[in-house]
Amino acid sequence: MNANRIQYLAQFIPDDSDYFRYSLTGFGEQTSNHQRKIDRFLVSYRDLSFGYHFVRALIKCKCEIPPDVDEQELIDFYWFERTGDPRGKIVETLALHHPSAHFIENAIQALLLTDASFDEVSNTTGISADVLRSYERLFFNVRDRREESLFIANVVYPEHRLVETMEGYTREADFSALLKRSAYNNGIDDVAYFIGLRVEGVEASHQTSAREMASRLESSIMANGYYLARNGFINQRSANGVASARSLLVAAKQGGDDNSEKDSFGASTIGDSLVQELQQVKGGQMRERIEQQQDKLLEQGRMTDDEALAPEE
Repeated sequence: MNANRIQYLAQFIPDDSDYFRYSLTGFGEQTSNHQRKIDRFLVSYRDLSFGYHFVRALIKCKCEIPPDVDEQELIDFYWFERTGDPRGKIVETLALHHPSAHFIENAIQALLLTDASFDEVSNTTGISADVLRSYERLFFNVRDRREESLFIANVVYPEHRLVETMEGYTREADFSALLKRSAYNNGIDDVAYFIGLRVEGVEASHQTSAREMASRLESSIMANGYYLARNGFINQRSANGVASARSLLVAAKQGGDDNSEKDSFGASTIGDSLVQELQQVKGGQMRERIEQQQDKLLEQGRMTDDEALAPEE
């Protein structure tokens, strides 16, 4: 359900429903008509579990489900609440939202934030694709809202990405938030690995050469340091990302590592590249000047013929 669908369905929830008790301005008599519409939309739009709360609100006010509701998950849940009839996968879906399934629910929410299809998530977790689809519609409505980029970013980073630059971030961040950010930024393999699942892609990386892995790590550190530096963190003592990137630069310059597989314009090879370029462009002129200098020294008697003929170092 995207924003338009949520706004449409929200109008069927009565104004005096408990669902709106957390609105910014309340639904009292003093609230204007247009303000009630704004509050109704905001409360519903920000609620990832809108499908679940929508049905619960209808049940509580003893309202019929609107005839044009075609979301099968909402219909199954409505009749389960009304009659106890366990249609479809509704019981398995509700079980994922049970307090005892907190770890599993966190993992599923993170996986749903990736670009992987329901079938791919199902293959990774062993949970039916129909159950995953039903859970997403009722409790974590993000799949139909991918184009609402700012909303999804707010789900993952409610305090913006800057929290990742703060000291002690990994100690203070909620585990479910770390999983969601891993899924959002890196995809299904990374989050599956952190959940504790065996991931073929990660196991295959064990066969990768140490040099290649080191190169990837260095690239990640340098990229992170670059983005921090360009956004005002270059002079901050707490910006460990900048400090790590700076250390790599210093080590590269001091080590003078000349590796042809590395970027020829990297920090450790800039000096060598310049020398090589000078030798290619100015090599002939340099040899001519050396020969002229040797001739002068011979005339002055300060160099022997054998010394003049010695190979260049």
